[in-house]
Amino acid sequence: MWCRWRTKKYLGIYEPESRLNLVAIPLVLTTAGCVLFGYGMQNSLSWLSLFFGYGMISVSLTALPTITSAYVSDCALPVNSDVLLLVNGLKNIVAFGFLYGVVHWVEDAGYVNAFGTMAGVFAGIVAIGAVLLIRYGASARHAAAQWRVILE
Repeated sequence: MWCRWRTKKYLGIYEPESRLNLVAIPLVLTTAGCVLFGYGMQNSLSWLSLFFGYGMISVSLTALPTITSAYVSDCALPVNSDVLLLVNGLKNIVAFGFLYGVVHWVEDAGYVNAFGTMAGVFAGIVAIGAVLLIRYGASARHAAAQWRVILE
């Protein structure tokens, strides 16, 4: 629905970068969810704060790869399977690293510091990446379309 609306708004011209505006939703939800979950755990708040904090993180960390996979599919159609494999592999490596290190990090720094830092790092990386791709994604996509690996 979002892409259809954006295409109508721009007189029938579809740009894959228009999908990246949807990244704002998981960006806000994950950042708020990390902070809420960290404070909820450290201050022994009600289970509702933990439920909603973790729920916000889970929904967002599912939506973000879906949005980026759709964007990558639109941009790299000739090598779609390879690019999707790369995106999924990187997502799983990041998830493994997070799960591997978060327990020790929380023990050393506490829930608020650990989850607050995670919120900041996530927000910084996602926001910078989304802004750069929205601004320069079309020109990078057009330049990459001429690469030999894409043409064959």
